Amino acid sequence: MNCFCAYREKKIVLYGLGQYTASLLSVAEGFHFIGLMDGDANNIGREIYGLKVIGIEEARKKADLIIINTSSFYWDLIYERIANIGVPVYFSNGERAIRKKQQKNLSDDERNISMERVKAAINCADIVSFDIYDTLLMRLVCSPSDVFKLIELRLEHINKRKIPFREMRNNAVGELEKENYTLEEVYDRMREIYPNEDTLSFQKIELEVESAVTVGRKDMIKIYQYAIEQHKDIYILSDMYLPLDFLLNILAQNGVDIDKGHLWISGEISASKNDKNMWKRYMENVVKEKKALHIGDSAKADIEYAKEAGIQTLKIASAADMLKEIVPIEIWANMNSLYASITTGIVVNELFNSPFSWNGMDEKFCIHTCRQFGRIVFGNVVLTYLLWLLEESHKRQISKLIFLSRDGYFLQQDYLKLVCKLHLKSAPEAEYMYISRKAVLTLAAKDEKAFSTLLGFSYIGNFRNYLKDRFDVDTMEDDEHAEREIQLPNDQDKIKDWIKPYLNKIYETINSHCKRYSDYINEFTWDSATAIVDICYTGTIQYWLAKILNMDLTGFYCVANVSDENPFKANNEMITCFQKEDDCLAETSALWKNHKIVESLFTAPYGMMKSMNRFGEFITYETSNNQKYFIQRELINEGCNEYIADYVQLLKKIKIPFEKIETDSIFVDVLFGNWFQNKIAYSSTIKKCFWHEDGFINSDKEVSLF
Repeated sequence: MNCFCAYREKKIVLYGLGQYTASLLSVAEGFHFIGLMDGDANNIGREIYGLKVIGIEEARKKADLIIINTSSFYWDLIYERIANIGVPVYFSNGERAIRKKQQKNLSDDERNISMERVKAAINCADIVSFDIYDTLLMRLVCSPSDVFKLIELRLEHINKRKIPFREMRNNAVGELEKENYTLEEVYDRMREIYPNEDTLSFQKIELEVESAVTVGRKDMIKIYQYAIEQHKDIYILSDMYLPLDFLLNILAQNGVDIDKGHLWISGEISASKNDKNMWKRYMENVVKEKKALHIGDSAKADIEYAKEAGIQTLKIASAADMLKEIVPIEIWANMNSLYASITTGIVVNELFNSPFSWNGMDEKFCIHTCRQFGRIVFGNVVLTYLLWLLEESHKRQISKLIFLSRDGYFLQQDYLKLVCKLHLKSAPEAEYMYISRKAVLTLAAKDEKAFSTLLGFSYIGNFRNYLKDRFDVDTMEDDEHAEREIQLPNDQDKIKDWIKPYLNKIYETINSHCKRYSDYINEFTWDSATAIVDICYTGTIQYWLAKILNMDLTGFYCVANVSDENPFKANNEMITCFQKEDDCLAETSALWKNHKIVESLFTAPYGMMKSMNRFGEFITYETSNNQKYFIQRELINEGCNEYIADYVQLLKKIKIPFEKIETDSIFVDVLFGNWFQNKIAYSSTIKKCFWHEDGFINSDKEVSLF
């Protein structure tokens, strides 16, 4: 804190709850700290290290300055969160925080690096060394500190009480007052500070969670095995506190076998790459006059400092750094929740497990297959919506969910698969219901308002097609208006006049439909424990269905118009997933901005429902391009389910119940919007699948969405 001596009397807020803050508070005397800040809103109000965690508004009102006191890796991300707070912000080195221009995250070398180039470099070396994390292995969370959040949740689940594990661990690290410590040393100190806690079990669980969230970078492991095949002398060098035997084991599980003496861990040898002492020892004791190559992801510890020591280097990008090339800093800055970290971590692993993923790409990264499109773009959207349905149903005592056609065709199937994966015995039942605006308005047409809505609802086309699409009625041969173009609702008065000769026929078809469709509707159980599930937006179907059933209905939506000005919201509860509470029209929601893409994906293999025939069969509009490419949709949905399976499997390995991790639908919505900001490219296989069509509005009109 020497660089802040002039600010001793100022009211200071420290941003960061980790070991840096624990260490600083143990030695900083004479400073006026008034609180702490953190990206996780759930921590606001807690007291940690004797200081209250405060929110942005309280910091704005009370603080004279804010110091970002974390690893420098997170400085720019954190500053992005609070750049507009109106209070001076400093980094812990005394530098005033400023917004930096967005730059390319990857160098051209990192983009263009190939497996062949790495192999060629290995061929020229006598000794080859590798970094561990973000090189040979990676974690399925976007920040290593999230591992500690998972441990805290696991401990809470096991002990049925909150245990401030992160604070306890950070206090122990702070008191060690050394850079190169071991996990054993951390827990020895924890036992001294907290003798009444079962810290032995904490240590065991930390290793279990670390193992659960760690996966191998498969192509880098192939590189490692290639070095073995070339009979190179191999070392692994890591700045790490985890135990040697644990790392040997987890490396072996991922196909990396190494002699114990060739694995150098900073905590074990009291020297690190970052303080340059490990490189000095490595050169003096191992490399000597031989040609050495080191492969790692850290620009300083693995590349700059190794070069200074006289070692050839190859920088490979971490998976997280590769994703930052297509996901801007503003989104990373708002990755505050554990759910956001895990769900994005699965995306990172899918796209950039291989450091060679950018190789061969043009300026933009391209997603080529439908299955990968499902995993990356829609996987966490579907997962989040379904988990949210379970949360909201439990909260509102909903025991049955009615998924409306056609949006619910995939969603109902995905919901049932998720319930099965989670082994839930008390989840709400899920049924699929054939319905459409036309079908429900026709059923409600005895209501004058419903008939008027059915008559005047948006339509573009000629009068002949309008009569057929809207009422299943053919125009008379001598009707002079048959080929006349109409636009509804603008031409509503004109249509009321033209339609008069057809009213009897229209009422006849309406009555025929009503009897059969009413019987179908009544096959479902309707009560206060039943809710409908739809994608968006005004709740027209919910409104008229409630009128027909003469009861209020609960509706779950991705996004909806929940403003008081929406006439279809009257007397019904419309609950939304992907929009902020104060955004009644979902104007800031990426899902709403891209709802045509969403609706195009979530369709069925048949056209929109028109009516039921006398055999009880559903009559639909003609199929469109969305049905023509339905196999591709099934592949996209398979990708969604693979993503969901990865999430569920990860939680099972960590041994945390799914409900312990609160969904973060707003972050998921923001990330979803990123995929449509022209930052990445899609193959023609994907782009040709997506069409906007609506037989109720115009059966002849289809528009490609890409």
